[in-house]
Amino acid sequence: MQEAYRVLVPGYQPADYTDIPNWRAMEAIAYTLTLFPLQAVLLEQKASEIADFELQQASLKTLQAADSAVTASRLSYQSQKSKELMSANSKSLYNALIGMHYRLYQKTGDKLHINRAFLYMEKNKALSVMENLNAMEAARFYDISERVVEAERSFREDIAFYQLNLNTLSSSSSPEQVEAWKRELDRLTHAQDSLFDIIRDQYPRYYKTRIALVMPDLETVRRDVVDPDETMIEYFYTDRELYVLIADTETTHFLKLKADGLEKDIRFLYDALRNNEDWASEASYKVYQQVFEPLQSYINDEKLVVIPDGPLLYIPFDQFLMKPPGAEPHQYLLEAYQTRRLLSGSAALLYKGVQQEVGIRYGVTAMAPLFDGSEGSVRAGDQFGPLPGAQKEVSMLDQLFQGTFLTGIDATEETFKQKCAESGILHLATHTAINDQFPNATHLLLKGTGKEDGKLNIYEIYGQHIPAQLGFLSGCNTGFGTIKAGEGAISLGHAFAYAGCPNTVMTLWPIKDDLVPDLVQVFYEKLSEGLGKAEALREAKIHCLKNDDLFVHPYYWSSFIYSGDLTPVQLSAFVFQDYLWMLVAGLMAVGLFVGIWCYRRWQ
Repeated sequence: MQEAYRVLVPGYQPADYTDIPNWRAMEAIAYTLTLFPLQAVLLEQKASEIADFELQQASLKTLQAADSAVTASRLSYQSQKSKELMSANSKSLYNALIGMHYRLYQKTGDKLHINRAFLYMEKNKALSVMENLNAMEAARFYDISERVVEAERSFREDIAFYQLNLNTLSSSSSPEQVEAWKRELDRLTHAQDSLFDIIRDQYPRYYKTRIALVMPDLETVRRDVVDPDETMIEYFYTDRELYVLIADTETTHFLKLKADGLEKDIRFLYDALRNNEDWASEASYKVYQQVFEPLQSYINDEKLVVIPDGPLLYIPFDQFLMKPPGAEPHQYLLEAYQTRRLLSGSAALLYKGVQQEVGIRYGVTAMAPLFDGSEGSVRAGDQFGPLPGAQKEVSMLDQLFQGTFLTGIDATEETFKQKCAESGILHLATHTAINDQFPNATHLLLKGTGKEDGKLNIYEIYGQHIPAQLGFLSGCNTGFGTIKAGEGAISLGHAFAYAGCPNTVMTLWPIKDDLVPDLVQVFYEKLSEGLGKAEALREAKIHCLKNDDLFVHPYYWSSFIYSGDLTPVQLSAFVFQDYLWMLVAGLMAVGLFVGIWCYRRWQ
């Protein structure tokens, strides 16, 4: 049965459940899920043979029943690992659902199929981010004790810590230490379950809102997330097809592009970009022809909201060459369109609600530790060289803004954790240590203290509350990570979004330290002039491309991507109305002074 399923529904991978509680139940559910798409595929094949529309509808209902089972199962599991395994086994289900809705839309023209396809595309992206944003909003709406919410965060971080130890260190640890970690992990897991039971009993409205994640429809996302002069492009990648949903204020289109060989071409392009190869232009134009050129006739705006999927997460769209290499004048997509990314439309909508509840934070916190081997530097081995450019970034920010600017020995992990909940902009200029095997162990390097080791791990960021307006992660590969079904790329940017800061500037490959300050300076100057975050980054890239010969190759400028909303950063709590009242008060004071002076002269 499993072999037949692999043939009929590509992408299915049996999961290993043996290290989680109730793994036999999980395995049974996952195996059952394989039967639903198989039955649906067989029904649709028969429907096609005999041209029976009702039979095709029955096939669709079979898949929808499987989706209901997935949703119910995911809500019933409290363990994050259980949810990840459920998502991994659901990917082939959503492949089948989106494919079927596409075929039904082609046959009937009914926009209902576009709306349903959008729902399933969204279910494959950033689910844990949406769940946590949903929990943040629920906590403030239903008056749950902050102590309980903090305990919930703490359990997640502690469980992730011991799971990471068991995964990465057990081979070099004593059997006694491994057993101690297993006992502690078991204790924490049971304690977390008990906490959820307490929350369910004492805060039922919060519990229900927290876990009952309602996915918004396409019209709501288009109205509340996409600006009137923007076009949203959402991708859904399978091994054989690339489905694309294009929506602006007036029209919606649902397309299917061929994906045979696409992943190989994207990896070839990524290697060319990150290694500064001359043949990057040929690779860029080839991928552009596959994933963007067929869409252009449907795009009426110069601003794009891109929601990538699969290997497209690794590619900055700005660097796409829109004419064959050698054609004059050549044109990058950067020059024709302003782009921003989203983890998902649903997550962006949830974040708007959370931001309204939490309020806006102001001020800048910028940090850049030293890596020069001195006593105050971060000793991280020979693989991490000095970063004089990072020091320049923080110095430049100090001249532009009010805030906290920390370098060298003062750029500590402990200070970051103290400041992250109260800053409007968080700028971290440092090295990134990537762990491909265990993404949660990927970390930013800061100065350690007696309390913290200086490794700001992804799993630790998940446990923080970061309501900043903007996070600028100026390190290598801060937006790069292992792709997980239902989540996207598990990167430092993903962790910031989970913690409440989805507006992030990130990098997709190692960056050139001595050139970064130029781009960063223009970006922040444009922000201070009132430009939106996406527009400011675009202006900074174009400035560097046009005015500095060192930036000719997209390796130097296209690694930086922005994911988040369009709004400008509010650098102060004062807004226009405040200044207006101050002006009126000042004029009244001047008038009073002049009146007194005239009265005394008359006397």
